[in-house]
Amino acid sequence: MLTIAYYTPGPYAHEAARLRRSLDLVGMPHEIVEVPSAGDWNENVALKAHVIRRARERHGGGLLYVDVDAFVHADCTPYFEALTHTADFAAHWFQGRGAGGVEQGNDKEHMLSGTLWFNDTPAARELLDEWIANNQYCVQRGDKTGQGQRNLAWAVAAAQLSPVRVHRLPGRYCYVFRRPECYPAEERNNVVIEHTLASRENRDHSAGTVDLVRRARLAELDAGPEPIEGAAPAPDPGVDLDAAIRATHVTTHKRNRIVRRPDHADNL
Repeated sequence: MLTIAYYTPGPYAHEAARLRRSLDLVGMPHEIVEVPSAGDWNENVALKAHVIRRARERHGGGLLYVDVDAFVHADCTPYFEALTHTADFAAHWFQGRGAGGVEQGNDKEHMLSGTLWFNDTPAARELLDEWIANNQYCVQRGDKTGQGQRNLAWAVAAAQLSPVRVHRLPGRYCYVFRRPECYPAEERNNVVIEHTLASRENRDHSAGTVDLVRRARLAELDAGPEPIEGAAPAPDPGVDLDAAIRATHVTTHKRNRIVRRPDHADNL
């Protein structure tokens, strides 16, 4: 199995270095590629389907896609290789804030696209093609949002009406570090693939922000046996990471410890 990811030039290169190191440490083969920016953040997210499709054309066997802000804590090859005979596609369905989740007072769940597994089967290829077709349809209508996650979710929903075999990943394979309350204790205490939400600092409308909770977590990840050269600076030593993460139940910027850099103070 090959793990794949992509990134655009700029700050995401540091995310790629961190992901690459984590995969090397657990001995998982990988292909992490830099691609030219397609324009804005939404258009770059839409590249995900094309990157996976091109990798599918070049490589046989299962493909594990992870967003470049991921950190892999353990070799998960045996888990995914065990799916080869029973599934065409795998993803995690998250139950939490966003997309009509518990923040709106209901139990609706939604599929995340940070960790995706595609088997080397015709059905998996058809699913990829349907995802790309959904993206193209939305672009033709002038809608660039949702091309990464929403349009794949639509394709998966349609695929489940056909012979495509869909496997639901446990949360430990797509753990959003800021949402521990949305995972059972068994999952959050045995995280395999962790997502650090780089878009909080790097998305177009987030330019100039510093997420102190994320910086604290990155400092922990970067302090491994092979420190990341040029990694993001550590946060103020006074930041209590555990308390700050618990504070994410409140969605104000102040409680989330997201602040503006001094050179952007005039934008406050």
